[in-house]
Amino acid sequence: MLRYMHADPAAAAILTCRSEPAHPVLGQPVLWRIRGLDLSQPLPDWRPGDFGEDWLLHGQSTSRSVDSRGHTLQSAEITLYPMASGGLKLPSLDIGGLHCAATQIDVAGHAPGEAPLRMASRIAPARPMVGQMTRIELDLGGPGGVVWGPIVAQATNASLRELSATDTASSARGDTATQWRYVWDLLPLRPGPLTMHFGLLEARRFGQLLIYPPSKLVFQVRPLPAFWPAGLPVGRPQFLAPSAPGQLHVGGLGILRVRLRAVGLSAQMLESIVAASVVPDGLNMYPPRIRQLDAPDQGLQQIWLIDWPFRVERAGLVRYPILRLPYEDPELGAPQAAEANWGRVQVDDPGARRLRQWALAILSFIGFSAVAGSAYKVFQASREKRRWTAIGLNQDARTLEALWAMARIGSQNPALTLRMWLTRQAQAQQRHVKLVEEVERRLYGPEAPRNPSKE
Repeated sequence: MLRYMHADPAAAAILTCRSEPAHPVLGQPVLWRIRGLDLSQPLPDWRPGDFGEDWLLHGQSTSRSVDSRGHTLQSAEITLYPMASGGLKLPSLDIGGLHCAATQIDVAGHAPGEAPLRMASRIAPARPMVGQMTRIELDLGGPGGVVWGPIVAQATNASLRELSATDTASSARGDTATQWRYVWDLLPLRPGPLTMHFGLLEARRFGQLLIYPPSKLVFQVRPLPAFWPAGLPVGRPQFLAPSAPGQLHVGGLGILRVRLRAVGLSAQMLESIVAASVVPDGLNMYPPRIRQLDAPDQGLQQIWLIDWPFRVERAGLVRYPILRLPYEDPELGAPQAAEANWGRVQVDDPGARRLRQWALAILSFIGFSAVAGSAYKVFQASREKRRWTAIGLNQDARTLEALWAMARIGSQNPALTLRMWLTRQAQAQQRHVKLVEEVERRLYGPEAPRNPSKE
């Protein structure tokens, strides 16, 4: 497109303005070339505001030279990117009475036969509450071969952190298109309208820089209930409580561990929540160790690690404390509580168990002794019966005399006669009495008294 004006037909000064390409496309650069011959003043230095909101000034270069005839040549090349499709205007230019009129350029949304720019943004939840974790997604797609660059995003009255972007490729009619999804975590800090600004969309295709216009996402943020205290989470926190010991001894030590994922908490708030937990009888809880984990892709969510040591003090089935964290449920519009529950522990008392074991051992010994004593008595009685039976059958007077002698040694009555001792023996029979006479004849002679009553 060529524009040139002469202030005087006889003058040599010339000003020309031309734009390329002839059929510009959204996202692709437009070159505006200006040439001047023997101008009375230099070409202007352009600024972004000179082109309004329709154009992005990306770069400019100028040159000045004098030819062999003494003519002064000036040139400028301005690189512009259209910020919209449709009819856009380049500004007019006046230098020393020479004039380039404002020119309208028709910018197509996409090149013929190629896929247009596809951009879609989403927010979840659609109407978040102050302090509620919100997910922002921006999907970008376009013609094949496009590689998107990072996107600079900003939000008013909110905390924002970018997460990892993902890409998927699709093919239609032989043309491969890549769709990118950019994701952010957003935490609203104030109620009312919130604007999410996405900066210029830059990409490269076959080495050429493409720049598309920025966009924005506007949504409403609901206020918190007036009664909800500051510092407590909005939205359900996530507890991960590994299993606690199921069996311990009295005096044993242990640690209750929990991993907490939440938003907007502080170590002081967690300490107060742990301190407010009800501790069941039989446990002595010590101060917890609370630390924050810095994960690379956790976004705005916080990951807290809590170690809560304890000591068991009584035997039996003891319940662990339950850690409860209040939170505001934006869907219900009411307070709720998330819990970390470790269940119960069976506590054994080693001292009492040893005492029971000793008592059982003593009772077992006493029982064994009683059984053994009874068995020994039975054995003794059986042996004594066999002995007396043998004495009677064998008419063994010497064995009878020996038993009587042993009885006299252990007796306190030295005048214990054989007949007196025999009458006291349960095993003695009539045939044993006949042996007494034989013993008496041998001890006292033939004239020994035969009348037992005189003895």
